[in-house]
Amino acid sequence: MRAADVVRTALSSLRENRTRAFLTVLGLSIGVGACIAIGSLGIAAVQEVRGEMNRFGVDRIWVEAKAGNALPMDEDDVRALQAVGQAVAPVRYAALQAKNGTRAMACAVVATTADYAQIENLTLARGRFLRAEDEENVLRAAVLEDAVAGELFGSADCIGQKVTVGTTRYTVVGVLAANRSEYVVSDSKPKIYLPLSAYALTAGDEGMSEIIVRVGNKSVGAAAAEAKAALRPVHAAGDEFTVSSMAEQIESAERILRIVSTVLAVVGVICMLTGGVGVMNVLLTGVRERRGEIGIRKALGARDREIFLQFVCEAACYGTLGALGGLALGFVLTDLGERVIGIAAFPVPWVVLCSVAFSCLVGAVCGVYPAMRAAAVSPVTAMRQM
Repeated sequence: MRAADVVRTALSSLRENRTRAFLTVLGLSIGVGACIAIGSLGIAAVQEVRGEMNRFGVDRIWVEAKAGNALPMDEDDVRALQAVGQAVAPVRYAALQAKNGTRAMACAVVATTADYAQIENLTLARGRFLRAEDEENVLRAAVLEDAVAGELFGSADCIGQKVTVGTTRYTVVGVLAANRSEYVVSDSKPKIYLPLSAYALTAGDEGMSEIIVRVGNKSVGAAAAEAKAALRPVHAAGDEFTVSSMAEQIESAERILRIVSTVLAVVGVICMLTGGVGVMNVLLTGVRERRGEIGIRKALGARDREIFLQFVCEAACYGTLGALGGLALGFVLTDLGERVIGIAAFPVPWVVLCSVAFSCLVGAVCGVYPAMRAAAVSPVTAMRQM
């Protein structure tokens, strides 16, 4: 029997049992669709979590003077750290009152340099952030968070307006867009960003609360070690500083993400194997019901190999049709999951290919045992039971 005849016979068998074939294909399609949707949504969720992690400092280290140390961090430390990371920003923190006429509110002051926006992934709504020339020329520029701008200026455009921070007047040059996380609740005060040089002049000293380093493509642990090595020549008295990072938190988060990804993969495989069991069950039932047909075909000269190939081909047809149906269902479920969960997700090509290939493989493999049972049917016994 030619291969085309085997395929034609297998498809004919599926047409004769349309309801059974439809339900079997539907079960396999649900498994494939679930694999595609679970894989795609899982990858999207992992990327979303990693994006949040990056936003909150997984690629940064913080350097500060030890508590009680008489020597705060200074420009020498900043220069030493510039070779360690992608961007370096010295920072000084304070809590002051901001005023615009009769309106006032308590704010957290962040006195820093232009690189701070890149390090902390800040997004502007209007205007600009601090620039290098603000620091060099000791300009009294101020960047407000959206909450500060709304409280002090209402709906009016505040760019170019004056705001009093503490006792010093600054010109508003930018407003930051709201940059809050759905996953992290923050109770910190609204912030105002000022040039470090201008704030240090009014404060009367040039000390820094800390220096933040964005490490770029390096590992956080390696960058922390480099930072300590770079600062030791600057601090002759020894380790007068501390270097901290979120290395342990990163490791824990990555471990959680791996666990979640593994669980999602296992669930998808179970869905697929459930569909494969359905294929095996249907084919075993078919062998039992078609013993007479198998006996007649063998009596007419059909060989065991041809019977075996017919049933394997039927199983492969179930797997292929299930894969095609699951492909469409996977796109629908992914889109539905995207709307329900609220994250941007789309079918990942390698997940789709693996799901479709695995469906066809499961269909064919699950058809081997029924095909062996069919090939082993004795024509005499089968015809006697007709």
